[in-house]
Amino acid sequence: MPGWQPLVDAVLMLAGAALLGGVWWRSRRRDRLALEALRASEERFRGLTALSADWFWETDADARLTWVSGGAPVLLILGSAPAYARRIWEIPGIEVDPAALAAKLERLGAEQSFFDLEIARRDERGARLIHIISGQARRDAAGRLLGYRGVGRDVTEQRGAERALEAAKERLELALECAGMAVWEYDPESDLMHLSAGWPRLLGRSPVPQTVRSGELFVNFHPEDRAAISAAYLATVKGERKSFYAEFRVLGHTGEWKWVACAGRVTRRREDGRAESVAGTVMDIDERKRAEQAMREAEAAGRALEAPPAAHVTRKQAEELGRALDRGELLLHYQPVIGRGRVVGAEALVRWNHPERGLLGPDEFIPAAEDCGLIGAFGDWTLKQLLRQVGAWRRRLPRELWFAFNVSAAELAAGEAYVEKLRYRMMASEVEGAQLELEVTERLLMSHMAENVKTLRRIGELGLRIAIDDFGAGYSSLAYLRRLPIDKLKIDRLFLHDLDSNRDAQVIVQAIAAMAKSLGLHVAAEGVENEAQLARLLALGCEEWQGHHFSPPLEAEAFERLVLQRAAVEP
Repeated sequence: MPGWQPLVDAVLMLAGAALLGGVWWRSRRRDRLALEALRASEERFRGLTALSADWFWETDADARLTWVSGGAPVLLILGSAPAYARRIWEIPGIEVDPAALAAKLERLGAEQSFFDLEIARRDERGARLIHIISGQARRDAAGRLLGYRGVGRDVTEQRGAERALEAAKERLELALECAGMAVWEYDPESDLMHLSAGWPRLLGRSPVPQTVRSGELFVNFHPEDRAAISAAYLATVKGERKSFYAEFRVLGHTGEWKWVACAGRVTRRREDGRAESVAGTVMDIDERKRAEQAMREAEAAGRALEAPPAAHVTRKQAEELGRALDRGELLLHYQPVIGRGRVVGAEALVRWNHPERGLLGPDEFIPAAEDCGLIGAFGDWTLKQLLRQVGAWRRRLPRELWFAFNVSAAELAAGEAYVEKLRYRMMASEVEGAQLELEVTERLLMSHMAENVKTLRRIGELGLRIAIDDFGAGYSSLAYLRRLPIDKLKIDRLFLHDLDSNRDAQVIVQAIAAMAKSLGLHVAAEGVENEAQLARLLALGCEEWQGHHFSPPLEAEAFERLVLQRAAVEP
């Protein structure tokens, strides 16, 4: 056996050499793969760096550049001169704000990270390029500072956009100031109200902080107005309304109350519908409100003392009419309008619940209100009550229902002021123009035709339909109808009294229907009392009708029940 020992030793040596060779080969292969992965990673980094708007840098412990990534951004901001061994802010052509640089040097002295130091330079065309740089400390295993590394980013376009936005804000502020308006934005999460620069002028005092808690602003509102403002605003924030509008009083610099109009809309909502942000405008309406108040006071006093009521309206009657407004004796009823066999809308009709004579129709007091100058106040009350009710019905009744109301000569003569009042009231009640129909009598329309047509066109731009009431007794002709911005003709009820037996009345109604059809207008009738009248009207081309044959004017609750009951049985 001793003779075999050399052979065994040789075999063991060969096996050991093979094992060591395998380990060495695997180690070399692993190192080669790691080196290739590192090269690939570096290649990807260089490729992404070349395509990126960002650039990267490293410095020594003295903040002097030791490495900068390549690419156009670096060449543009640092220039073609050698940048190595220089501090970035010391490179020729680089501009930096001294205060910002001092803050950065303080952080470098404390070996801390820094962020968004803005540097700039002008290119060969004179355009100003702006970059921001951020960096953090590099340390060895023992924690000693080796230098800094960080990133630079081109923000030239961003700064340009910011300047353009700031200029646009300045122009907006100027426009708002000229219009007597200011802007606000509210964050419900933090309960912070951000106010534009126009608020000091609007409130008549300075300074007004640009950011306040809502409660700090709320205490400046008139106590009588706070409940209504809170209700409208909270409903908007909770997601129950898309927007809100409110007119209220704020405390001025001398202690007087000043009227403003505030409009707001939700700009961002959470998934549950609650608002994340609400923004809007506030407008100075003090002069308008004071003028309206003066007008109401003059009307309540029977206009001026030297102008007594008309001969056929006694001073007692005028005083009673004034008290009807103050005491809440007026009511609004709704008479259903039928079209295509179903309720399509209603006409709002004012009633006076007289303390001695009971419930009076409009024919018993509207002429007297016109004679003693109170018709404007009556019309304003009617419009306010109607829009409030229609706004309340928007969630309970079909959206396609519309509601008609009458306009007086005094209101139409107000022109643009009446249009703006209508616009504000619609916004405050969240009522759309398609839900309203304005009725104007034929004789009233023709009294000052040019001015009235202009006003009606402006009202039509709000989305309202225009109907000529009591049509047929005055100026019925194609010549003037073509000039009017109208959508409907309502046949004068005089033609309906004996329509089923009077041949002349039938011819007139048929002619009106044909005239309207040729102009693309709808035809309606009011005062329908029986089935014979209705059958004749439908045969002659009438599309919509109202009257006691279907229903008298109803209180709001009764009208709502009627609509819902019919909706439940109609296909």
